[in-house]
Amino acid sequence: MITTQASVLGLLLVSNVPVFAQPPSEALVREALACTRAEERFTVGRDNGFQAGFNSVPASSMLPEAMKQEILRRFQRVADQVFSWRDVESRFIELHQTHYTKAELEGLMRFCSDPAYRALVEADLRMIPASMQIGVEFQPQIQSLMQKELEEVFQGLSQ
Repeated sequence: MITTQASVLGLLLVSNVPVFAQPPSEALVREALACTRAEERFTVGRDNGFQAGFNSVPASSMLPEAMKQEILRRFQRVADQVFSWRDVESRFIELHQTHYTKAELEGLMRFCSDPAYRALVEADLRMIPASMQIGVEFQPQIQSLMQKELEEVFQGLSQ
């Protein structure tokens, strides 16, 4: 009886612990990444994050618009050379294989055929630029407070 209970308990533990579960296949992950438009999210987030940060620097407001556009264009060129989707895709695949089960990704793929889900993804992509701006608006406060915090840390070291 105890052996049977231990076997059942062991089976339950193994079947519910993700460590023992087989990671989803790369093909399934790629489908999920395409469904969620991960490449577009990454690129839009990368480019808009830089643009929001650049525009938050007080000196940028003094630059002519044409120069700002040239700087942004050059950023995109450089980023495409060293920080493009092809440079990070394998890491996203690994993350998805680590954090999602096959069943979860299969469920996501069922959502992908739903027009309401596709509309949500579209809306989410449109919100990325504005969401980047939210973080930038808090940047001066964070920097000011962190400067005070760091001064306290360094003062503590010198005592």
